[in-house]
Amino acid sequence: MRVERSGPVTFGQLSVLRSVQHLGPPGPVDANTAQVWPLPPGVTARQVNGAWHELLLRNESLRTTYDAIGSREPIQRVLPVPCLTLPVVDVSEAGADAVWEAATALTSTALDLGTDLPWRAAVITRDGQATHLVASFHHICADDTGMRSVATQVRELLDGNPQPAGAQPLELAAEQRAAHRRHERVLHYWADRWDGFVAEDRSGMDRTWRSQATLYSLPALTAAEAVSTRLKVSVQAVALSAAFIALLNITGRSAATFGLMASNRFSRRWATVVSSLNQLAPMTAAPQPGQTPDDFVRTVYASSMEAYSNGAYNVDDLRDLLVTQDRSGPEPMEFNCYFNFVGELATSYPPTHPAARAVAWQRPRRQSGPSFHLAVGTGAGMTFTLRASEAFLGEPGIAAVLTGMEAVLIELAAGAAADVAAINTRPVRRLESDQTGAVR
Repeated sequence: MRVERSGPVTFGQLSVLRSVQHLGPPGPVDANTAQVWPLPPGVTARQVNGAWHELLLRNESLRTTYDAIGSREPIQRVLPVPCLTLPVVDVSEAGADAVWEAATALTSTALDLGTDLPWRAAVITRDGQATHLVASFHHICADDTGMRSVATQVRELLDGNPQPAGAQPLELAAEQRAAHRRHERVLHYWADRWDGFVAEDRSGMDRTWRSQATLYSLPALTAAEAVSTRLKVSVQAVALSAAFIALLNITGRSAATFGLMASNRFSRRWATVVSSLNQLAPMTAAPQPGQTPDDFVRTVYASSMEAYSNGAYNVDDLRDLLVTQDRSGPEPMEFNCYFNFVGELATSYPPTHPAARAVAWQRPRRQSGPSFHLAVGTGAGMTFTLRASEAFLGEPGIAAVLTGMEAVLIELAAGAAADVAAINTRPVRRLESDQTGAVR
């Protein structure tokens, strides 16, 4: 196998490799994510193949394999652009769900990171016309932002207006390893805070069944934006505050630690690189007696910004430092609660959709990973998707957290609660009897 160039992995790629190792159960397809992209009218399968070939040329992560994965120094190997033709899937005789089913079918292929390209893709046709490009990406080659970058590049290539090719993961890996002083500072930042993380949220070994549901709310976004403007904090921090308050209220706990998903794309050079840059940036929130909601939100905002700014680090080096210091629970990947603010989403839901009027249960994308994974997106409304385990929360708890977050945001905007403890998480929407069971 000819290799064009090779070198160490990035901190984000290493985090994916260690996540797969530590957050099982073994699931060879759990790291694959499906994507569905409509094609412009009149585009042919031949044109899509040409665009895909150019895409692979411009983005090395899409033709990278990995060696010595379990070692201290995994290696990424960039292969030449392969000569291939994307398969065509005709759905002329199939129903409306056929496109999404074709995309999810691609995720069922287990990928060997040592030998396989980290993606699968196909062109969808209906009645002789190419209508969609569907793909499945292993998380190591593209996080959410990376997949959006792929979609943008494909659209630009098909339109005949591509932007200059961007930076590559090997260049990021070299930059990260050259910044020795900064990396040492980040490692000690986390070590100094390690004992403050809630032990209850640090087991990382929950193997019970995961369920998943989505709630979509126009009032929640309006409320979050109002609080953001009033307090001069980000909408992201307001949503994170609501998540802490809802979870603590519903579980009766006084503190919680969330592993925030740091995008690590602050630099313009890395803003759209196709790779996985996400890493955990944990923080603890513990409302104090008598603390006002506004003060709590400001505290969460400041703490989260500090955590995000220290979100790029070598997880193996951090573990070694924590072991050397004899810290409890030194595995950096084993946090139970993840919070991922995914930003602007194109998805919206009509008022009659279950997600807009109650909660919409979905088949979980994976059964591995953290016990509590909350993704929040904005757009026309605010979208909350929560996947949680039976042991950590259970299906009633999932519905309670989702509806509780909506209620908390509305109360934060109203500003009537004297302190955090007085905020009511009672749902403002009715959970109907047909919306209380998860899809398995």
